[in-house]
Amino acid sequence: MLGRTIDGARAAEWGMVHRAVPVDEVDTTADGLVEELTGAATVAVGLSKLLIFRAATSELERHVEDEGWAIELSSRSEDFHEAGRARRDRRDPDFTGR
Repeated sequence: MLGRTIDGARAAEWGMVHRAVPVDEVDTTADGLVEELTGAATVAVGLSKLLIFRAATSELERHVEDEGWAIELSSRSEDFHEAGRARRDRRDPDFTGR
């Protein structure tokens, strides 16, 4: 907000970016992140991204309503139920994006 320049390490420290890596590790790190995200519960990830995007421009009451909607919607997904089964079975979940 003050127009100060900060380096990647500081941005990561402040939580402004996911991670700071040397330039020669960017592609490998990005590929790893893509692989991790493609194995995630995509319905929940997508709804989370939507809520984060909307948070900057919505009133608190509306945002809380949207969170309730997102929880309800994601709780109907197959990945939500898979997370519960995996937790019960003490194993990693196998998300399918449904």
